[in-house]
Amino acid sequence: MKRFFANTITVCALCLGIGLPWTTSFANPVVEQWDSWLLGQTVTPKPQVSAQSYIITDAHSGQILLGQQIHLQRNCASLTKLMTALIVVENHTNLDEVVSVPPEAPAVDPKKMGLRTGDHMTLRSLIKGALIESANDAAMALAITTGGDKTTFVNLMNQKAKVLGMLDTHFTNPIGFDDDSPVSSAQDIATLSFYVMRNPVLHDIVGTSSAQVTNADGTYHFLLKTTNDLLGQNGTIGIKTGSTPEAGETLALDVRRDNLEVIIVLFGSLDRFADGRTLTTYALNHFVTKTFALPVPQFNPANLFSAKSLWAGLKWLPFSLTVAK
Repeated sequence: MKRFFANTITVCALCLGIGLPWTTSFANPVVEQWDSWLLGQTVTPKPQVSAQSYIITDAHSGQILLGQQIHLQRNCASLTKLMTALIVVENHTNLDEVVSVPPEAPAVDPKKMGLRTGDHMTLRSLIKGALIESANDAAMALAITTGGDKTTFVNLMNQKAKVLGMLDTHFTNPIGFDDDSPVSSAQDIATLSFYVMRNPVLHDIVGTSSAQVTNADGTYHFLLKTTNDLLGQNGTIGIKTGSTPEAGETLALDVRRDNLEVIIVLFGSLDRFADGRTLTTYALNHFVTKTFALPVPQFNPANLFSAKSLWAGLKWLPFSLTVAK
């Protein structure tokens, strides 16, 4: 009865305009508060995971389905590279543009794809290295070739974070290192993941388990293998992993099964893949996306100054809502 009541008032709220399909919870504190209240009415008990914070959101509307300390600020580690890649694709019209690897890129440690100073690479290949292999040298090369220097590029990252409403986030480098105490939150990375997954190029790359790229003249080959062990399991179609001493293990997933698609983000995990499996299973077992119809009044403006009725009936607008099973 409690679950039925919560789902019913959710539909009523949507009819009143509180959470129309185009009004997402991403960067919307009013809708977020509504979702958080609804969550407390529908989901018990919560899954047991080691992560300090996590969130599950509807991948289309941003509706919060489940969460724990979703605004807890800490480093998101290599999930930072999602913003690095987004900045690059939004600032270059041709991702097959060839760039020269700057000396700052091979100098970074520890995880690399093996770039050398002066290597000629396409931006697309570097993005693949940063997102599939989580290569730090590729991320730094993207930052320097796009921003001119690291500081300028990081400023672009933080400006974009503000535009997306990522209020818990401050980046200090394009890789995700603990240097200078960068912070984000599960809520903010869910927002970032939402936009990354809607970019066709990035959507394809974060869903790739392995790839081979070459330098521009084809003389040097780089083999890339995903760091996301859950990719392809239980409907997981992306997106990325991260880990540093201060951040612990982090993970962002996009999971799709039937008509349900969710974004899962977790921070500060002791075992990100075990936690990811637990949250994925919970989401698939406890939530379902249903289609409703919203009545929208229709009027005939041609009758505004006549004796005829303005009323032209109702039009039923279909929309989807994810609810507890």
